[in-house]
Amino acid sequence: MRVAQERDPVRGGNSALRVDTRKARLRRMRVGVIKAAERIEASQTRGGRRSKAIMVTLTYKGVHDWRPNHIKTYIKSVREWMRRKKVPCRFVWVCELQQRGAPHYHIVFWLPKGISLPFADRRGWWPHGMSNQVEARKPVGYLVKYASKGVKTAAELCDLGHEFPRGCRIHACGGLDDDARMDRRWTLSPGYVRDYWDTYEYDVRPCVGGGWVSRKTGEWRCSSWMVTFIGDHFVDVEEF
Repeated sequence: MRVAQERDPVRGGNSALRVDTRKARLRRMRVGVIKAAERIEASQTRGGRRSKAIMVTLTYKGVHDWRPNHIKTYIKSVREWMRRKKVPCRFVWVCELQQRGAPHYHIVFWLPKGISLPFADRRGWWPHGMSNQVEARKPVGYLVKYASKGVKTAAELCDLGHEFPRGCRIHACGGLDDDARMDRRWTLSPGYVRDYWDTYEYDVRPCVGGGWVSRKTGEWRCSSWMVTFIGDHFVDVEEF
């Protein structure tokens, strides 16, 4: 999340950083998507299980058709379908900005061999445009590709004035076990948290009101940084 770093002698030589919040959010998305995909993929192959990964792409007909509940409603429909099939719903999705400025979604679902996922638009799960799906032989690689491409494209479009719609989530996952959730949460935590608790097994979580706590030890640690200024797309922070 560090964009620039310098020492300010007026403030005692503490490190001061300017964080580009848009680009920091995109980097966080890439890290979170890759970690979730790696953990799900590992769990699917454990014990010689036979599974497959399906890559679903959801696009909008109009540039301004996006609404915050669309992806949530689609995932809910797939969850219900999988529940009836008695299949665990494990997925990772990433939102990408197209050159025209409209968001679209790439979702990977992991399914047992022999189970076929219905097409979203044909089933009525995605009435907002088109859907496509293919079997992903290397699902983690697919998500790395789209997450990395999404970061680059969104950053370029942000510089041109195009942004994700207000309130738009840009990544999510589901179906992780407790150990995988702890790992992903630790991986996405700030660097000073990972330096202090050097493994995800401490089960670190952000606290209401600030700071982080280990649910394993009960130890709380305050943030190492203080916000000194908030701009339109950046924040200035200073190390204590």
